[in-house]
Amino acid sequence: MATVQVRNRDTLAPIEGAEVMIGNTSLINPARPDTAAGTTDAEGEVTLRAAAYNRLTVRVSHPDYGTILAVGDHPASFGDSGWIGPSMDEDGRRARLEVRLLP
Repeated sequence: MATVQVRNRDTLAPIEGAEVMIGNTSLINPARPDTAAGTTDAEGEVTLRAAAYNRLTVRVSHPDYGTILAVGDHPASFGDSGWIGPSMDEDGRRARLEVRLLP
């Protein structure tokens, strides 16, 4: 699983209703998860299924902000692991990918 948080780049306010799609860049893993998609909630977050060992492609789209495509490492690359338990950020929340958009 991977949580994606979408915020306004200038105000840092959460962006509700952003469409988020996660894909995996690994070409050598025949059992990688399919692409996952969802919509951010009032906190600007959505949690989607993603392989913890893969580099991810993240596509975020919102009518007021346009579309952005980014590539990033799963939070597991920095210690978040289903084997040991999730790592937490400074606010005590599960590690997540943060995307900041400009209108």
